[in-house]
Amino acid sequence: MSAAATPMSPEQIRAYREHFEQFDLNGDGVISTRELSKVSQKLGYRLSNEQITEIMKANDLDCNGCLSFDEFLRAMPANTITIPEDEHRASQIQAIFKEFDKDDSGAVSMDEAKLMLEKIGIPAEEVESLVHMYDSNKDGELQYSEFVAFLLHS
Repeated sequence: MSAAATPMSPEQIRAYREHFEQFDLNGDGVISTRELSKVSQKLGYRLSNEQITEIMKANDLDCNGCLSFDEFLRAMPANTITIPEDEHRASQIQAIFKEFDKDDSGAVSMDEAKLMLEKIGIPAEEVESLVHMYDSNKDGELQYSEFVAFLLHS
């Protein structure tokens, strides 16, 4: 923890530990370049190999080619400098899309949209109207690009 640039609460450290464990795919206690790349893609980031390498170089203090938990903690407060804000936003949109796409079909069906939006008080009729409005190919579902338009304009 002493390697971190800013003091973190025990709750923050626990949350970062969970994230670290998600990245540490083989459970060896460090994050390799390959693991960082795979998990970043899974989280919706479109980072180039150069960006992944830059992240590793900037945070791999002992130059062993991997990030320990302390190095990972140190990187957390500053990761918005390394990863552009538009990549964070794209990742957030991808996560929201995955939350709506319950059956992992690659599209949000009318039923999936109703299920999610009725939870926040949008009536079924209004959900239908919104889906139809943004369903540009008129297949009754929102493909990812249609969902992005829906999300950004709603």
